[in-house]
Amino acid sequence: MTLSAKELVIVRESASAILEELELDAYLFEVEPKNSHYELLVECACEIDGGWASMSLMLPKEKVLAGFDDLEVRRQLFEYWNKKLSACKRRVAREDI
Repeated sequence: MTLSAKELVIVRESASAILEELELDAYLFEVEPKNSHYELLVECACEIDGGWASMSLMLPKEKVLAGFDDLEVRRQLFEYWNKKLSACKRRVAREDI
């Protein structure tokens, strides 16, 4: 599969933006190109046991490259990732004292 540097940058930046919106406490991620899709590999701090969990999400190539600017597609991806990453610890809102 031929992958341009520009496509990879778009996919990584878009994935990073959605992961930030999910407000995960601690995470690492990588995007790997496959034949007809991208694979998003996420490692995150776990809510339950304080350990780390690893997950893999499939991202359809067409949606990823064209859809992140589409608010409806972005909402669908956000909801899907939110469900798949539900075991991940979320940031706690801190009130100013």
